[in-house]
Amino acid sequence: MRIGPKFRQAIRKVTRAQSLRDVAESLAEFGEPYGLKRFLVAEIVLGYVRPELIVFIDTMGREWRRLYAEMGVDLDPLIDAMRDQRQLVQWSRLPLAKLNPVQRHYIEAFSAMGVADGLSIPIWGPNGYWAWVAAAGDRQLDLSHDDREALQLLAMLVLSKCRLLRYGHHVPGAHEHSISHREADILYWVLEGKTDDEIATIVGLGRATVKFHIHNAIIKLDATNRITAAVKALKSGLLLGPITRHAVIVPQDD
Repeated sequence: MRIGPKFRQAIRKVTRAQSLRDVAESLAEFGEPYGLKRFLVAEIVLGYVRPELIVFIDTMGREWRRLYAEMGVDLDPLIDAMRDQRQLVQWSRLPLAKLNPVQRHYIEAFSAMGVADGLSIPIWGPNGYWAWVAAAGDRQLDLSHDDREALQLLAMLVLSKCRLLRYGHHVPGAHEHSISHREADILYWVLEGKTDDEIATIVGLGRATVKFHIHNAIIKLDATNRITAAVKALKSGLLLGPITRHAVIVPQDD
């Protein structure tokens, strides 16, 4: 997977966000070139009686919220599509002919709001937990395979950051591995595209020590190379940037 400069910049801004408003502004800045202007970050938590919808970020607008209040989330065809496909759903690719009248009403309502296309990106966790990041735009989206992979990665980071800011912890069940503070620090700069020499200068270590920590992280994360290790760490919520990383990583000796 190739992570382009726009995604790198978005990752950098989200990792450094100090509030949910900062995250929302980072999403708006990232989405502007794509025509993506409205965003929703939410999760489903299983309650004693019924699942509970918890919203972290909602810039979809009043009409959107009124539609959900009247029709309910469960009837949204985008929710069904995410449950079925378990991956990024592009709204313009929904098979309209297969939708029931209520689901088609949702799509027609979206169009009436000026929405031409959008994305819904699910994130799954244990014990029935799942969440999603959605973005609505005013024009058709043309996404490459790398774009889709990078968007899934960015969505995972956004959710992790939102949970960290609200609850003080990341996505439940995301940590299949643990890496040290130093390894996470170095992998963060790997994802930023820095060389071993540049990372050594940034973190104040020798080049050989940097390579040693990268090698250890690759083994711990069961990765094939440094980029794969950095991506795995980010997907697992282990790589939230130099400012907030200490709150979500299991401490180990360097």
